[in-house]
Amino acid sequence: MNNRDLCLALLSADTKTEVIDILTAAGYWDDLSMWRHFGGIENNYSIISNQQATAPAALVEKLTNAIDAVLLLEWELTRRKGKYDQPPSSPREAAQNFFRIPNGDLSALTDTERRTLSERISLVATGKKSTPTFSIIDRGEGQHPDSFTDTFLSLKKSNKLRIPLVQGKFNMGGTGALVFAGDRNFQLIISRRHDLLDGGPWGFTITRRLPPDVARRSSTFMYLAPGGTILAFDNTAPLIFSPNGRPQSIAFELNHGTIVKLYEYRLQPKALASNILFDLNYHLSLLLPEPVLPIRLYERRGDFTGHSMEATLVGIKNRLKSERAPLEIDPLLGSISLRFEDRVYHLPVSTYVFKDKPGHYKDRQGILFVLNGQCHGVLSQDFFKRKNVKLSYLENFLLVSVNCDALPNDVIEDLFMNSRDRLKDTAVRRQIEQSLENYLSNHEGLRQLAEKRGSRLSPMLRNWTARLKLLFRRFLTLTVILRTFCSAEES
Repeated sequence: MNNRDLCLALLSADTKTEVIDILTAAGYWDDLSMWRHFGGIENNYSIISNQQATAPAALVEKLTNAIDAVLLLEWELTRRKGKYDQPPSSPREAAQNFFRIPNGDLSALTDTERRTLSERISLVATGKKSTPTFSIIDRGEGQHPDSFTDTFLSLKKSNKLRIPLVQGKFNMGGTGALVFAGDRNFQLIISRRHDLLDGGPWGFTITRRLPPDVARRSSTFMYLAPGGTILAFDNTAPLIFSPNGRPQSIAFELNHGTIVKLYEYRLQPKALASNILFDLNYHLSLLLPEPVLPIRLYERRGDFTGHSMEATLVGIKNRLKSERAPLEIDPLLGSISLRFEDRVYHLPVSTYVFKDKPGHYKDRQGILFVLNGQCHGVLSQDFFKRKNVKLSYLENFLLVSVNCDALPNDVIEDLFMNSRDRLKDTAVRRQIEQSLENYLSNHEGLRQLAEKRGSRLSPMLRNWTARLKLLFRRFLTLTVILRTFCSAEES
């Protein structure tokens, strides 16, 4: 089996059993001398296993990496043409400059424009119904095989640290998905550099986890690199990925870019493993409330059928702007202030009030903290029941988004975990929570809506209270009768 055939065989596989059989037939599975430690660190499990706490959040890191790759390609192409001296200051500015998205706001585009733009980044579901295999495909800058160890397979390097137009900077978040990629933690990486960025051959590798043994007390992640070299093959023809399944599969043809395949991905709750156009799409929309680029979702498992098996992921805020969402009123816009070391920052706040239960727009999320379009932390809707907020009547109907783009890096480091999926318990967080309490409790519009909902519920509550009292009195009467009857029987 030559390298191209091996790569295509792994790309076509959807289960761990297929992957093991392919690697065994190629002579790579049992020979550990063909494998290298991820990041060049044997004790890499301590880093890789300490990323995102949930499988969907880890999957989002892969999607943001794909967005970064597309933005970096456009920056490199324009830079080489001499159009820009300095890179854009943020992903949103990059989206506006490179793709003419007004203010980086996808809701300003038509459905057709978003659909066309989404073809640059795809999330494809294949394999099993309960544990789908995901392929993340981007038509971005791509990497030369010689660069894999410094990019895809590195840990804690400074690749993106000084590039303001991308989301990533820690060089480890993308590894969070490995621990959810089945019990073997297989991840296939295929990439080729864009021709105008020096091109080169296609490179590919696959990761695996070796469990603890007598000599090593923790797991370690490794990648395939026979002789220390990433496998490669010439770019004699486009790389074509044809997922199996019904309805008729679509073929993805790539001349450059990257495919990352996660085998038998373990999603919780199980409902997220259903048709990805629904529950997973809705959940990802909350984790990516305002992505700067849209993402195309493809359901290609044979267990699911429908009129259309594709959808465009644009984020919950863009959905609420462009869809006819069941909102009670127009979104309420405002801001809160944060003081940090004699500096004051104003964070925009968007508040959405739903007419009825939000359904698939949210679950128990109450407040989203958004940075560069990605949710970095969440407070549950229990926040609205706090005595300093007093919006319990709106608890199930409120969704608040706090835009943190204005925060400098030192404040961001004090507020969010490096995994970008949860908040730290710090003075900065407590100050923001206090500002949110004041903002929400003193918002005249929200207070009026809460009173309206409360007055609507009060007669219902009084009615149900009266019914319960009547039932209780009847229960007591029946108890007395039964006791009398039992006493008479004993006599």
